[in-house]
Amino acid sequence: MASFQYHFEHIEHNIAFLESYIFVKANDWALTVMFYTGVHICEALIYNEYKIQNDKGEEPDFSQDCNNHFDRNNTIHKLFYYGIPGGTTFCENYSILDKAAHDARYKTYRVRKREVIDKYSNNFKPITDFFNKYCVANSHPKLSELKKHTFSLDDLKDNSCI
Repeated sequence: MASFQYHFEHIEHNIAFLESYIFVKANDWALTVMFYTGVHICEALIYNEYKIQNDKGEEPDFSQDCNNHFDRNNTIHKLFYYGIPGGTTFCENYSILDKAAHDARYKTYRVRKREVIDKYSNNFKPITDFFNKYCVANSHPKLSELKKHTFSLDDLKDNSCI
């Protein structure tokens, strides 16, 4: 598994892409980018937790813990679901984004803007907030501040989809 810094850089990169793309006509990709940003957040968290637990200064071996989405999900639940304040909500939000991105990519329906707004506000933003709190508590830099998105009633009523 790549280092915490590697994942941190990819998280920032994905967020910059997402924020430049979130309200254009690619709702399925907005959900997908939110989820894969979450993947990098999970892997950065796993990397850091294993490094703390290892406590020998050696690079941890993740070969069995993050081979695929299923393994990563199990590992993140094992480490965070009950172990850290806010971890349960973090894990639930990550699972919601996983399902939303999977559905957007593989099911035959068109993603509506309202769904993107909902997932951004109610699932993605809390994930990045949890990650920033974790970073501060563990002496890592925080992510750049997410843009302040304000949603009008027209946005919430918008049923556009692409």
